[in-house]
Amino acid sequence: MSHSNGNFTSTKKACPMNFDPIALRHIGKNVDKSEQCKYTSLGENFNMCFKLIKSESRLVKSVLFSHGFLQCSSKNQKCNLMWTNTHLSTLSMRQLNSWQRVNHFPRSWMLTRKDQLYESIERASVLYGSDWFNFIPEFFCTPMGSAARHSMRQKFQGANLGSDAKFIVKPADGSLGRGIYFLDNGNLNETLETDKKLVVSRYIDRPFLINGLKWDLRVYVLVTSFYPLIAYIYSDGLARFAVHKYDEKYEIDKGERGVDMNKHLTNYSLNKMSAEFIRNTDCREENMGHKWTLSALLRELEKRGEDVGLLMVRIEDIVIKSLLSVQNSIAAMCRKLNVHPKCCFELFGFDILVDEHMKPWLLEINLSPSLTCDTPLDSLLKTHLFCNSLNIAQIPLLSDLNTLNECFSNCVPFDENGCKDNKKDSDDQSSTTSAATPSISSTFSSNSESISSSNGLKRKGNGTAYFIGKMRKLERIRKVNYSAERITPHYLERLKCYFDKLKSEEQRLGHFNRIFPRKWTWHLYRAILEDCGQEKWDEALHNRMDGEYYPKYEDELTLKDVDLVHEQLMDAKTFRRREQLAPMARDVLLAEAFAGTERFRQRRYSGDVIPFPSSLPRVRQSARRRTKSQMIAEEAKRIRTEQRLKATEGKDGEGQSEANGGETAQGTTDAEGQTVAKPLSEVNLNVGQRRTPKMDEQQKQQQQQDTILMAPHN
Repeated sequence: MSHSNGNFTSTKKACPMNFDPIALRHIGKNVDKSEQCKYTSLGENFNMCFKLIKSESRLVKSVLFSHGFLQCSSKNQKCNLMWTNTHLSTLSMRQLNSWQRVNHFPRSWMLTRKDQLYESIERASVLYGSDWFNFIPEFFCTPMGSAARHSMRQKFQGANLGSDAKFIVKPADGSLGRGIYFLDNGNLNETLETDKKLVVSRYIDRPFLINGLKWDLRVYVLVTSFYPLIAYIYSDGLARFAVHKYDEKYEIDKGERGVDMNKHLTNYSLNKMSAEFIRNTDCREENMGHKWTLSALLRELEKRGEDVGLLMVRIEDIVIKSLLSVQNSIAAMCRKLNVHPKCCFELFGFDILVDEHMKPWLLEINLSPSLTCDTPLDSLLKTHLFCNSLNIAQIPLLSDLNTLNECFSNCVPFDENGCKDNKKDSDDQSSTTSAATPSISSTFSSNSESISSSNGLKRKGNGTAYFIGKMRKLERIRKVNYSAERITPHYLERLKCYFDKLKSEEQRLGHFNRIFPRKWTWHLYRAILEDCGQEKWDEALHNRMDGEYYPKYEDELTLKDVDLVHEQLMDAKTFRRREQLAPMARDVLLAEAFAGTERFRQRRYSGDVIPFPSSLPRVRQSARRRTKSQMIAEEAKRIRTEQRLKATEGKDGEGQSEANGGETAQGTTDAEGQTVAKPLSEVNLNVGQRRTPKMDEQQKQQQQQDTILMAPHN
């Protein structure tokens, strides 16, 4: 607090919520009542709300319920966090308020679709040089015409692959190892299904083996901004091993697709079905079975005399260049939708294969990497990963009035102890209008409900066109164009917003390491960054960091020095150890990157006491706070699932009812044993699961709580 000219002025800002994996200790069914509200009370007091879209992640639900969050239906816009396994529509992205968070950026599918990823990297290699982007194998995508076929043949002939080269064929949008098969160079044109969307790439047939097994890495990367780029890499990850020993002399017969996938593929979803797969049973054993931690694998490589620090620097370089290859497209969409800088964050899963020369190759990037916790090692690693990601995303604590009004400028800030800055009655707060001009997102979101429900809109012949026109009109009024050529107060204010965001995230890193921006990243990747936009946010942020964080470097850096660094990073066969790198690369441009790799090798879990959690707990019923509409949706989904199961079992006439577009939720059995549909209004809304006799005693208590907990979001 500060006093100015006798007037009392508040300097506090909305405090972000903190997520701690230890909260899962207090969410189970057998927890003492005095401890149950230790972590849930804060979220309940601030009426924090989340929704899941095409996701049923148990980890996400458990962590959020353990912090007092309320789950609402996927159609509810009044929520603090949206967690989805797909991308939101452009309209939904445009309506986001600055206090809301969503776990995807618009157009990030350009990274996670294999064909889009490979083509984006190839496009960047043409623009900035193949020596910079030599981390994906030679490839082509189908379907393609005769001209593309001719270009493909020329490219492969220039690469000198030879007649014995092998190729791996993957569906462009596939996952979980489905639809993958192998071909050799001789029967490539004869057997390939060119009418489907496929990615055909050279098979890296000489991987680095451990105990005779092929392996790859799952590296977790968190991006909180694409323009300027702000990216973090998690200090631990997963090493996934194939089940069967790899045979380097194995040859793929012509047209054969029945190869031993457990030898050539490391997908966990594929190998876990093998009878020879060994699961991890103790999270303290990081190198047990066919799934290790990244740190355990790096320590094993270090025992073999490999330079794991240089390996991780090369992986970080791959991550940065992959993100920069699509920066322009994603930044353009964010600019078009006028998304607030703090709204979006995204967790990516980079799959990296290391060959016999310790050169990392990018295989693919996963949208919404799996958070399934079916082993103790998964539970421990992914719980901390998810909590650290939410902490960096900084979900602000807001009053329930702000959630109802959907206006960030009218919110009441709270300090770290949960105390209001301005002690006013709720009626006064709801009637007070902020002097600040709201953003386009806040303005449009707060008015969208009245626009869509007006009688004038219903009388329009083309309601959708009118709705979009109204939205574009609002955007033209409120949208601010920034340019580094004209330094305006708006530009400086936005730059300060990015810098403050960077500083606040740095205080909440947990096990994440920031890989961009760093001291020398602007100099290393300047050739790519200069083409992104007229705002030049990356350059401005780096200059601001130089003044605040880093001392100025006296010597002049040349383009030749930068090119030499990228050439040596891509040439792992010649430069296998950091001592072989040029002094300018090793001691100056990559010095901060090498210093940050020490965290990757640290042992995470040790001691006789098993760290918590070894597995996800079962959430007690009172902690599963949901809105009325969410419970209706859950019950309806359960009934539809049961009906499908009964239909597949051939039990016609038993337990089946007409779907009627989802208007019924459950059925009752008549005298003839036929199912009679019951309307949703008669469905028990207090529980989202089958009722049991043991739950009757909880019925009355739950009904008393429903009105208080659910009413604000109905």
